[in-house]
Amino acid sequence: MRRFILNRITFLLVIIVIIIPLVLLFLERAEGPPLHDLKKARIAINDAKKSNAQIYQKKLIAEADAYYDSSFAEIKRQNEIFILKRDYSKSTYYAIKSKEKASEANRLATLKGKNLKKYVEFKIDSVESFVKEFKTLFVQLPLEKKILGHFSKGDILLGESKLDFRNGKFSEAEKKINLSYNHINIAYTEAKTMLTDYFIQYESWIGWVDDAVSQSKKDKKKLIVIDKFSKKIYLFKNGKQNYTTDVELGKNWIGDKNYSGDKATPEGKYKIVKKIDTPHTKYYKALLLDYPNADDVKRFNHAKTNGKIPANSKIGGLIEIHGSGGKGINWTDGCIAVHDTDMNKIFSFSETGTEVVIVGSLLSLSEILN
Repeated sequence: MRRFILNRITFLLVIIVIIIPLVLLFLERAEGPPLHDLKKARIAINDAKKSNAQIYQKKLIAEADAYYDSSFAEIKRQNEIFILKRDYSKSTYYAIKSKEKASEANRLATLKGKNLKKYVEFKIDSVESFVKEFKTLFVQLPLEKKILGHFSKGDILLGESKLDFRNGKFSEAEKKINLSYNHINIAYTEAKTMLTDYFIQYESWIGWVDDAVSQSKKDKKKLIVIDKFSKKIYLFKNGKQNYTTDVELGKNWIGDKNYSGDKATPEGKYKIVKKIDTPHTKYYKALLLDYPNADDVKRFNHAKTNGKIPANSKIGGLIEIHGSGGKGINWTDGCIAVHDTDMNKIFSFSETGTEVVIVGSLLSLSEILN
């Protein structure tokens, strides 16, 4: 009887030693998927997206989503394994990493969101100043369509950005103001390059004017100087300036005149060859210049020979200083137009043979840009 009892006790001990660890192992392995951690991760992702993390922290929020998906994929994989062999540790790890990435994305996005309004407001003010500078420097120039296209797009985007900003759509305003700046900057750079190329002749222009003023003083003669960039005409007598007023030029006034029909105002040293009073001109009085002179003909033939202008081009002529101006725009086919009241003074001042010097600018490009 005692032996029987001992055997039973021994059997029970064996059962305890073998079965209980197995049960504990089962319980450990049977621990379910990390649903609580996944819930935390999902809440963190949603909070981050409410802070526009998908806009401001794309990389972090994408990583949070990827870890979240990996956690789910791992749960699915483990669920297909025998229950005693299931291991959700990777799924737990992915869920925790997802929450960490989302929380960091939320923190950084919130920080940027707080500063975004000030940033966009500053950027809008900066681009507005840039637009004003462009208009001041370049709007009067006969710019290429490509340059004007960039400026127009930039100006439109600036207006749209300001509207979004007023409506509290700061992220949309930021996108548009950045695009606006890009277009304005392209237009500014190309316009400045065009001017830089044009002002290569600056030293020659200044030399022409200095020589002409000195000669006017020496010979006690009259002189007319036209500054195309500032749209001014200056009258000199005995080397001293005694009158100035505004002028209007050819529509395509940047650069020298190359051929008939290019609507450019020529540059160079000319003389008045004829005074034409009303009604013998379709304008209100006119002073005919000796364009083309020998230098113009030489330059025209060289350009034609080298294919820089069409082979069938003609050099043109009939360049005048005339009245009927005061329109406020550059509208002539190459002549210099002034208001009728100014034309009366210029007409009375001028004589046949009076020298007329036409230059691109009396100011250097650096002086103009500054």
